[in-house]
Amino acid sequence: MSVRGVIAVDVDGTLYDGATVHPEAIAALAEARRQGYAILIVSGRPWRDLPVIAPDVVELSVGAVCEDGAVFVDPTAGTHRRFAPEPPDGVVDELLRRGARGVVPGEVAIGMPAEYLAVAHEVVALHHGRLRLELNKNSVAVVPVGSDKGRGMRLALEHLGLGAVPVLAIGDASNDLPMFRAATTAAAVSNADDAVVAAGIELAGMPCGEGVAEIVRSYLAGAARTDQRAMTDTTPSSTRTS
Repeated sequence: MSVRGVIAVDVDGTLYDGATVHPEAIAALAEARRQGYAILIVSGRPWRDLPVIAPDVVELSVGAVCEDGAVFVDPTAGTHRRFAPEPPDGVVDELLRRGARGVVPGEVAIGMPAEYLAVAHEVVALHHGRLRLELNKNSVAVVPVGSDKGRGMRLALEHLGLGAVPVLAIGDASNDLPMFRAATTAAAVSNADDAVVAAGIELAGMPCGEGVAEIVRSYLAGAARTDQRAMTDTTPSSTRTS
């Protein structure tokens, strides 16, 4: 079956509510896959977390863009590639020395609770032009300049040979905005943050996984209506002769 399009979906606050992924979200994504859509995870988390918190979605996906666009993993092909350079040596140690706690180093990005935003600012300032900060509700990540979810998604789709197909992006937070801009269609769950609301992204009526299910089902229904109109428009009219 040819790929009709891509559904790119964030994890934390979108698919994952902090405890689980709602079964309705899994069911809707599975139906989308059956209808010919490729599922792409686009997350701020490192890859190692995703099979633990969202194994069913990983199973459905063609791959995962991780660490705010810096890393791409294709578990089916067994490929793992970086779209951005590793941070300079000593960044994690400097964050800890200045008092940051809960620091989570990935392959490229370095995450921590948002309460240490000021510390993260100080450390990023030491590497001006190389590092920047990416906010995501209650967390902040130190990432390479030029790396974001939109760029990572584009590079992943090119790698997969899906660069020309339409993309529906689903998220909830400010770090999803580059992904929204890179997509054909963008929608957010109802618990989206103020930056997403201010950007005018269409919101679901439900939060987290239930919102994902709502968005995906609405998108599939719209595609079905478009297909039906196309079939009607191309059906030859019958001609009566006397």
